[in-house]
Order: sequence, then structure tokens, then C-alpha cells
Amino acid sequence: MSGHTNYKVLRDRLRSTPEGRARVEEHRHTMKIALALADLREALNLTQTELAQVLEVSQANISRIEHAKDLQFSTIENYVNGLGGQLEVRVILPDQEPIDLMPLIALQEKEARESNTTRA
Repeated sequence: MSGHTNYKVLRDRLRSTPEGRARVEEHRHTMKIALALADLREALNLTQTELAQVLEVSQANISRIEHAKDLQFSTIENYVNGLGGQLEVRVILPDQEPIDLMPLIALQEKEARESNTTRA
């Protein structure tokens, strides 16, 4: 025995509980977002360095965003803005008009910033 646990055993053990399945799904969702950001940047023929210059951050910071396990909405919005785009978040429900969540998100982020500066 090599002292290593077989990947299939680890995977099955993780997926055996609701909490484990939720962690796997959360990680899968986060990876899809991160990969989509990198794919979007590449589709626009931008390097990480070029985008970093636009956002006035380091190339390493762009790499961290593209490989992050947890991204804040504001980070994704800034990234998309740096690409020259605009992020939109809408809820589409059957037989309903689309609901634009951007004003609500902006208000929540403003309140969070104000709360953080009040505590400081």
C-alpha cells in the first residue's frame, strides 16, 4: 500500500453526505464562473497583464480572480467593466417580466461599505 487514498474513495466519501454534495456543487459553480471569466478575457484577445493594466492591479491579482474559490459580486463586476462590458443580473420567472437585481445589489454593497467605515 502506498499510504495514499484512492481518488474514487475520497470522491465517494465526500459525495456521501448532503453537506459534502453541497460543497462539491458550490466548488463546481465557482469554477465555472472563474473559467468563464478567463474564457471571456481570452475571447477578447486580452492577456492577464493587459487587463491588469486597465484595472490598475497586478497580473497576479487577475490570476487569483480567475482561479478564486469564492468571488464577490463586486469583483466580477469590476472584472467585466475592465473588459469594457457591463454586468447585468436579472431574474427570469415564468409568466413574469424580468426583474433587474442590479439596483438591489448596488444598494446592499453601499450599505455594507458604509457599515464597514462606521465600524472602523
